[in-house]
Amino acid sequence: MRLAIMQPYFFPYIGYFQLIAAADKFILYDNLNYIKKGWMHRNRIRIKGREPIYCAVPVQRASSWANCRQVRVDNTQRWPGQFLDLLAYNYRRAPFFTDVFPVIEEAVSREATYLMEVNHHTLTALTAFLGIPTAITHDITRYEPFEEAIHDPTHPLMTDLRATIEAPDLKTLRLLYICRCEGADTYLNSVGGQALYSKKVFACNQVALHFVQPHFRPYPQFGDAFIPGLSIIDVLMHCGRDGTRELLEDYSLI
Repeated sequence: MRLAIMQPYFFPYIGYFQLIAAADKFILYDNLNYIKKGWMHRNRIRIKGREPIYCAVPVQRASSWANCRQVRVDNTQRWPGQFLDLLAYNYRRAPFFTDVFPVIEEAVSREATYLMEVNHHTLTALTAFLGIPTAITHDITRYEPFEEAIHDPTHPLMTDLRATIEAPDLKTLRLLYICRCEGADTYLNSVGGQALYSKKVFACNQVALHFVQPHFRPYPQFGDAFIPGLSIIDVLMHCGRDGTRELLEDYSLI
């Protein structure tokens, strides 16, 4: 079984969806620290004739010490109205606007108190729209004992894991522990994980490790020079469901 695990991001780039599509099971893992300048609350879209800008979910003041689960949407601001207005203004002449905009509108309009709820709604809505069959789960309650135990080196769970799993750090130990619980023989990670995780370490624990490397095949962006790595919103607006599905296969496993 091929497993992938990621924090829930806000309308992430196509590489994130390639990772989902490459896996048999995808776990949205939110019991980690919030990254203020990360991708959990924002992403980039292309403004016609200009450089990319960030579109974001307004959140209540949250520090980098906060747990992702604790970050609340700031509903005192005009969310999601301003976000939808921005998309409509910018993409209304995109070739697939009429197909894609209602899907996004429905997803962001669902009631949400927490940022992670917004991201869960949008990710599952778009994977369904794209016909990605991967099983996606947001329920990680079974792993909460691990997150509690990592603060106590003498905890029986940590003692057992240290004795049975060879891992150089807690990040690797977490992933190998989840792979064991899920019965995964292959773990897939985004290409940025090459700097964090060792294929040799995973192999020593009977798990094959591969990284998804997007190819970023150019597609038309209002006739301007192509900018890779934008939000999946930009891809969908210009390529539609079928074109985006083709791009989902344009990656290498390394």
